[in-house]
Amino acid sequence: MTQEKLAENAKLTRGYISRLESGTYTDESPSIKTLRRIAEGLSEPLELILSKAGITQEDYIKNASTPTFLRTKYNLNEGQIRSVESYINFLKKDLKK
Repeated sequence: MTQEKLAENAKLTRGYISRLESGTYTDESPSIKTLRRIAEGLSEPLELILSKAGITQEDYIKNASTPTFLRTKYNLNEGQIRSVESYINFLKKDLKK
């Protein structure tokens, strides 16, 4: 399958697919939501895609950064993630008192 066809099927850009494929994707890692779209674009289950990469969905979540974890586990958007991180920082500050 071409990058163009996968991008069309997954509703992503060809450039995004190209950066993922070449390893030049600049963010930490694609979200589970994006990986799911790619898997659907390939007509493959997400679990198969992750297992071929040698990881389980649980491994992906366990090793993710806080924003990636929140996006993956709870399907939060960027504003919600910022709110949760602000609250975590508040709690850390409060616990140091």
